[in-house]
Amino acid sequence: MRALVKFREEHGHIEVPAVYKSPEGGCCLYNWMVSQREHFRRGQLPEPLVTRLAEELDFNLKGEGSPFGYRTKSKDRKRKRTCTSEEKLDSWETRYSELETHLIREGTLYNLDEDTSLGRWANKQRLLYKENRLWNDRKERLTALGFDLESKKARKEVPWDQRFEELKKIKRKYGHDKVPLNYKNTKLYFWCSNQRHYYKKFKLLPEREKLLKSIGFS
Repeated sequence: MRALVKFREEHGHIEVPAVYKSPEGGCCLYNWMVSQREHFRRGQLPEPLVTRLAEELDFNLKGEGSPFGYRTKSKDRKRKRTCTSEEKLDSWETRYSELETHLIREGTLYNLDEDTSLGRWANKQRLLYKENRLWNDRKERLTALGFDLESKKARKEVPWDQRFEELKKIKRKYGHDKVPLNYKNTKLYFWCSNQRHYYKKFKLLPEREKLLKSIGFS
């Protein structure tokens, strides 16, 4: 990966010749790139690596042979090729899945590192929303996760355990866990919705599922 990044910095593209030998030594960079495509086709390439290759290095993992990049100059047309709408859609879905995974693991969306590719993508969604260029279905899906499109940047939020304690107080006070959308703490409403969603999708962490069931959450 490091050798490919260096090659791109030096040459402005990722069209590595088959005879190219990296100054750092190691395996043939061309063969390594071919093997990444093969791993991708078999579903064996880790998501973080897929994201880095496709998003940061413009590596077309679905292709075969040369060219390797999406935006490589054509010998005939001498112009850049941009990503197709299908490729861009795949990229957005990949990021959305990463965001969903982050929420399941961390219990919040407000601790994203802005220096990571996911953090930059999240801020880009806020910018698109502000400029009224975010598709409605994407806006709805992000909002359903509890993603705050209004904030300029990600901010800290209370951890999962604290939300659970808030829910327990609601249950003790009202005798149920049906937090209404117009409840004073709207974040708790979205948090509850997310827990139900991930339970139905079998994505809720076992220890959290156990805690929610202990108070009769449904």
